[in-house]
Amino acid sequence: MTSGKKHVFFISKYGAWQDYRNEVLSFLGRKFSVDIEILTTGSLKPYLHENEVVKYKLFRSWIPLSAEKWGFFPSAVRYIFKKRPYAVLCQNDTRQFTEYLAFVACKLLGIRFVWWTHAHMPSVVYNSNFKKWVRQQYALFFLKKGDAVITYCSVGKKFLLENGLDSKHVFCAPNTLDTEKLSTLAAKYRGQKNEILNRLKIPADKKILLYMGRLTQRKNVETAISLVSELNRKSADSCHLIVIGDGENRLSLEELASEIAPGAVTFTGAVFDDELKAHYFTIADLFVIPGAVGLAIIHAFCFGLPVLTTNVKHHGPEIIYLEDGKNGFITNEGDTEALVAKTAELIGDEEKLQQMAKHAQKTVIDKANIQLMTAKMAEALAL
Repeated sequence: MTSGKKHVFFISKYGAWQDYRNEVLSFLGRKFSVDIEILTTGSLKPYLHENEVVKYKLFRSWIPLSAEKWGFFPSAVRYIFKKRPYAVLCQNDTRQFTEYLAFVACKLLGIRFVWWTHAHMPSVVYNSNFKKWVRQQYALFFLKKGDAVITYCSVGKKFLLENGLDSKHVFCAPNTLDTEKLSTLAAKYRGQKNEILNRLKIPADKKILLYMGRLTQRKNVETAISLVSELNRKSADSCHLIVIGDGENRLSLEELASEIAPGAVTFTGAVFDDELKAHYFTIADLFVIPGAVGLAIIHAFCFGLPVLTTNVKHHGPEIIYLEDGKNGFITNEGDTEALVAKTAELIGDEEKLQQMAKHAQKTVIDKANIQLMTAKMAEALAL
């Protein structure tokens, strides 16, 4: 860490869960000349790297077998007492007990304490309304006592204000990725679609649908496979689906693809190289995510890809960026016929596809750019 610069600590629930946080905090640190240390547990993935502004400090979890869900590494709080940072940033996950010990420590030491949170927890699926209410009340109790709250979208801010938080302490920092990096990559490879298709051995005579994310039940990737199967049945093998990602459902999804869409689906596995991901996004015509929409929508929009999804209940806050009919489409969950119709409509109308592509890129510029996000974060942190 550089002497003379402000230090911010971010307490994170698990070392493997850092990719986009690392990216956002790196941008924040560079732009506002602040050193950031991520206090976490577990082990870092190979694609996560420290840099000149972001460092990692790993602690032993007292609940090692469940460390991805339950956070308790009190040595991080001792580290706060020792280092006395300018500010501490936490998520208010409600199962991350280290955060609440850190909250008490910061109050005792006079350190600025800021929450960075969904606030209304939209993507959490509850078995009972009572459990949801209890967890939200618990979260709200601590949110009200922080020095500031950074929330991911206007819906979260509205929820907080309706639940008694002071508007002066609530900052809406639209959740995003490093859009400057992504837009630069999009510009770099624009016009190279045919060369990349040939290099990746993807059929050049097909419309390319792309999915990127975890291969889990909540993402409904099987619907994307059914979609390409139906499109090819109706229009003589006109489409190809690329699936970027990994997860517990990968084997069953590969079996489904070989059964109903043989030769029409490419599974790449998880891809962490930015240049390679840029290649896949460059050759795609549409981005399809039938389940929970998250930050992948930003990646798609930076490359001018309209997004197709369904109205599932557990979307992340990033769903707010999707304007139905302008930069993508939302159909009813389970209505594959409507999803097929909307997809066919777009890939059959090049002019409309280009209009939606331009609107997607404009959405990033106007509502989801990294400059806006980090500026609001800096305000909350009083940098």
